[in-house]
Amino acid sequence: MTEPEEGPSASIISKKPTIKKSTGPNVFVRFIRSIFGYRKTSLSFFVFLTVTAVYLLSTYDNSLELSVSLPEIGSFEDDILQESWYNLQKIGEFKHPYGSKGNKVVYNHLKAEIQSSVKHSKYIEWDNDLNNTNFLFGKDTYGSVSYYESNNLYVRINGSRSDLPAILISAHYDSVPSSFGITDDGAGIASMLGLLKYYTDGGKQPLRTIVFNFNNNEEFGLYGAQTFFSHPWSEGVKYFINLEGTGQGGKAILFRGTDYGILNHYKSVRYPYASSLFQQAFNGRLIHSETDYKVYFANGLRGIDVAFYKPRDIYHTGEDSIRRTSKKALWHMLSTALDFVEPISNNEIDIDSSYIEKDEVKQEYATYVSFLNFFFITSVPKLVIINIALLVIVPVTIMFLLTIIFCYKQNWKLGFVNSIKFPISLVVSILALNFVTEIIVGIDEFLPNSKPMNVVVLLASTFFFINYLLLNGINLIFRNYKIVQHDEKLIVALQISFVYWVLLIITTVGLANNKPGNDHTGKGLLTVLYAIQSIGCIWGLLGWCFRPSKKDLEYELLDSSRTPLLVQQVEEYGAEDTEETQFQPPSDSTSLISMDSYTARKKLNLIAKTFSYDWSIQYLMLVPIPLLIFYNNGYLILQGLNKSIQESVVSQNLIFKLSQIVAITLILPVYPFIFKVNRFLVWVSLILIIQGFFTVFFTFPFDTENPMKLRFIQSANLSESVTDSYVHVLARTGLEVENILGDMPSVKESGESVECKPLDNDMVDCYYKSTKPPVIFKAKDFSDYLSVEVLKNSSDNDYPFGLLNGEIKINVKDNNMCKINFNTGSKKKELPVKTIIKYNDKPINTTIASSSIPEGFSVDKDGNYLYKDLNGMPGIELNKLKANVPYHIGFQWLPNLIDDYNPEASNILKLDITCYWTELGDDNSLVPAYQEVNHYSPKYVTWANQASGMVSVSTSVEL
Repeated sequence: MTEPEEGPSASIISKKPTIKKSTGPNVFVRFIRSIFGYRKTSLSFFVFLTVTAVYLLSTYDNSLELSVSLPEIGSFEDDILQESWYNLQKIGEFKHPYGSKGNKVVYNHLKAEIQSSVKHSKYIEWDNDLNNTNFLFGKDTYGSVSYYESNNLYVRINGSRSDLPAILISAHYDSVPSSFGITDDGAGIASMLGLLKYYTDGGKQPLRTIVFNFNNNEEFGLYGAQTFFSHPWSEGVKYFINLEGTGQGGKAILFRGTDYGILNHYKSVRYPYASSLFQQAFNGRLIHSETDYKVYFANGLRGIDVAFYKPRDIYHTGEDSIRRTSKKALWHMLSTALDFVEPISNNEIDIDSSYIEKDEVKQEYATYVSFLNFFFITSVPKLVIINIALLVIVPVTIMFLLTIIFCYKQNWKLGFVNSIKFPISLVVSILALNFVTEIIVGIDEFLPNSKPMNVVVLLASTFFFINYLLLNGINLIFRNYKIVQHDEKLIVALQISFVYWVLLIITTVGLANNKPGNDHTGKGLLTVLYAIQSIGCIWGLLGWCFRPSKKDLEYELLDSSRTPLLVQQVEEYGAEDTEETQFQPPSDSTSLISMDSYTARKKLNLIAKTFSYDWSIQYLMLVPIPLLIFYNNGYLILQGLNKSIQESVVSQNLIFKLSQIVAITLILPVYPFIFKVNRFLVWVSLILIIQGFFTVFFTFPFDTENPMKLRFIQSANLSESVTDSYVHVLARTGLEVENILGDMPSVKESGESVECKPLDNDMVDCYYKSTKPPVIFKAKDFSDYLSVEVLKNSSDNDYPFGLLNGEIKINVKDNNMCKINFNTGSKKKELPVKTIIKYNDKPINTTIASSSIPEGFSVDKDGNYLYKDLNGMPGIELNKLKANVPYHIGFQWLPNLIDDYNPEASNILKLDITCYWTELGDDNSLVPAYQEVNHYSPKYVTWANQASGMVSVSTSVEL
């Protein structure tokens, strides 16, 4: 006797159930199924709604006009805003770099405003540092020493509780020579004046002392912030808020904070706008500019950095003017400062009683983000604990559920093809995306300057389209190996969860060892992404746990009346959008036994299909929030960095790499559902690809809103000629700067050629001999700008067996900044200059003995400033307020370290001296060459200073 055949077919035959004729679902049921059933049209509709919602929400969150409201007209806050706006107009009336005439105008305006504000108050006082902070600073990161004459303005609002740590509010009132300095940093200064008015006109003494630092010369050394710590009012200050601008326009973002304790108080801000991605970018040096925050943090203060951040191709140019900003932008910074300072100044806060010293503050990092005017923050130690818990609990839970499914239920068959589809498709599509990116770079490498999100859309559409073809192509090739009981979207979701798990391990290790230069605080949202992905996966696995087991499945397949409504359905890659029909039993002539294996699997697949809707819950778990996180943060980071594509090829590579990452992450949330989307979305992606390449081929990357930023300086070298000067323009290779400069009338008239010299990092220095000398003052040639008197050299040395002494006087007119580099010619690493002396204005007749100079900074009995470092110094930067007073400098150096290959010159110290002039005049007329390039260059070009000034004159002397 033959044994009955095992398997689904045998079971079906042995049970021989009676199948009742179906009448079909009613109209309402069919409508619900058509909308919420797991169909291509339903899924595509969900995707469309999600993308639309994400775009609208992100646009609202990042829009100054939509998400920030002006104060009520006639209110006290409105009065403060109106007066602050007036002050901003006055600050930005002239370009005002350190030491310039415009800088003095701004200083006098601030002084008058401060005096007017504090004159009737008993607990508010003001001061400056003109008499006690002219000294040499320590060495900077390059080893140079700086001499700086400061003219900061300070205000102190004395609190009623002197035992509480004071809070500092800081901004700088200087601009760069080429800019009116409206957002960098006029808005910060105007906001400080608004806060001062709030406390003086409000009439209420705060609990905590508040100190205002209106500081100067932040642009070329952060000097004003460093000077603050020489003023007695710095004693007792423990907290700070720094107001800054590293871009022009939009909302003022919370760039970074020293630690969780102080950052947590940013919650009081009514219009929070923050992302620790910027903190990570700053600490990782992806953003190359710096702010006074660096100085305050280095000196042990705890605080935050708030700044405008876009667009960087307008900041530091003449376009940073009052017409490019608005009252609402000013109000966003002003209200942020007010909302942060007011509750701290009028309350005892949680970190007062246990002030953390500098070294400990560095360990208390925080990760944070804002959205729709809500601020979310957690400390890094707490986040590390959460991550560890997730890294353990989630895999254990998933493995437990998989054990139930595979060992007990045995109702899910995981085939090899289904397991490798996602990894193969992901790897191939990323390689294809690299190829597409290379095409974009080859055609227009500067496109992200004006259209960063267009590049992202092109790459995302390409990534989506390739994956759709690959995933469905794999299914088509292996259709004969299709498994009836499978769940493609859950397989992909689990694999994405595994990728997140690996990334979270790496991030958690980084967070546990977080420090400047190796900052991971911008990755805090990865925890949210992993948690969401895990919940979606667990939901899908729970669905399989509650499905019928393998033994019950054959009977369930034959009786559709027993199929539960919310059982997870079985889907197919590339399945057509067909009307679901109830199962019809096979006729006698079409039994399952008589079917070939493929047809039997198709029949069983139709039998297994149910009218379930739990996919929509899984979709809502896996897609909307992650897509919002990826889009919003991708937008922020690209808008903050895209303009740096003009600064170096390294920045270019970074921006395109970030564009790829953003594009991939935008598709990643819908990856489990790609195979099921409607062909309409596929055609839309193809259209976006075509449109994207059209943009790449036919869009010029620069316009008036997104200009090409060129950096100018006119330089003369007295060692070569006292009459000739050259215009130098720094730019990226490929911008065809030689054509722009060659179109200048003076170049055409002179017949001079424009030369371009390649520099490091794909930069280029284009220059031409100028026929338009500067007219900053009346001069016959450039020797009137700079001359050097050698008062003492090595041949006059009084101590032939000790340090050699030299002394010079640099004669300049209308000048505030010079640099001296010690060109030793030595191939050794030793630096021979050990002491630098800045003499005061009194005549000096005696040489200062080396033995009498202590290590570091000191002041002698004659008021001379000295800096001694036995390791040596490569140079000194000089900054002075009195424009026509010469620099009187002395040096002491060690012989026999100068030039081992030229014994006769072994005692000679060569000085390379360069002095800078910043004055341009109201219409740039004091530097005609700069006026010309501004007037005749294309409208899509903006100009910024290349160095500390717009004109430089250099020479060399030997001591």
